[in-house]
Amino acid sequence: MKSKVNIRSPRSSAIPTRRGMTMLVFVAAVLVIGAMSLWLAQITAVSGLGYLGHFLSSGAFYASESGSELAMREIKTTSDIDGNAVVGTISNAPALPNGSIVVTVSGKIYTSTGTWQNHVRVTETTLQ
Repeated sequence: MKSKVNIRSPRSSAIPTRRGMTMLVFVAAVLVIGAMSLWLAQITAVSGLGYLGHFLSSGAFYASESGSELAMREIKTTSDIDGNAVVGTISNAPALPNGSIVVTVSGKIYTSTGTWQNHVRVTETTLQ
């Protein structure tokens, strides 16, 4: 009987070579990193819009508070500061760069509406 001799070359070892596997892993890694980059850009943009909305809303709130304080000053000094001929209401508020103030009165309740760009806040003050 003849014995078989199995001679292997160094390239045909127990681990098979896969030339296309490296390229496939590289393409998958690039796609994953690209998707994560787009996701990060989206999250950053949404966060920025949220901050801007909060900032503008705060401006509207402070404008409304300023209107209430201006109306209370008119009442305290009994003088018409804004020149609308009615003490305690504000319709011709001093110029604001990005907003406006309107104060109306109904009995003892003063309603101040502050607008800052497209954000609106309303505060009410009750006199006792």
